Amino acid sequence: MSAVIHSLNARKRVRGDSANRLFSFGAIALSLSSTFALSACTFTFYLSKAAVEEAIQKGYEEQTQIQLTSISCPDEMEATAGKVYQCTGETPDVSLIFAVKPTGEDTNVEWETAQITLTGAAVEKQLKAGIEEEIEVALDSVTCPNQIIAEAGQVYKCTVTAGEETATVVIEPTGEDTHFNWTLEQSS
Repeated sequence: MSAVIHSLNARKRVRGDSANRLFSFGAIALSLSSTFALSACTFTFYLSKAAVEEAIQKGYEEQTQIQLTSISCPDEMEATAGKVYQCTGETPDVSLIFAVKPTGEDTNVEWETAQITLTGAAVEKQLKAGIEEEIEVALDSVTCPNQIIAEAGQVYKCTVTAGEETATVVIEPTGEDTHFNWTLEQSS
């Protein structure tokens, strides 16, 4: 930039007329404004949706030995540190939400499982097997809410029947993956 200014100033001194002075100052102003405009430009890098989905798919399977049947992330994710994006995944018995956080180093990301939601059918199957084993009675039915968020502190109630007897079972997720504790609350 300084070379452009110097050559224009040198020309101004040689010719000395007002038209050339106006041109020289205009060229300098244009040159400076172009320089400032370029320095104000920023570039935004985006994460590849397919690459993020593949990383979560492989990583989740390595950690759990369970393959996701589907994974979906937002179409546009800036590769900017501090941003957090949500991707969703599913297995036959579980819906998952993954938190994806760009590290700010190229297009690297960190991800973690933010929420696990069990299907009622999956809980009913596990609960039926556990109760039948413990009390040695065949259950006719187990009915639980359609979705159970596997988060410590959550409490759900299921109903079990065996013949004419009905009982309420309290389900309390432990917060460790899909694990939960259960207790028989009442009988009728």
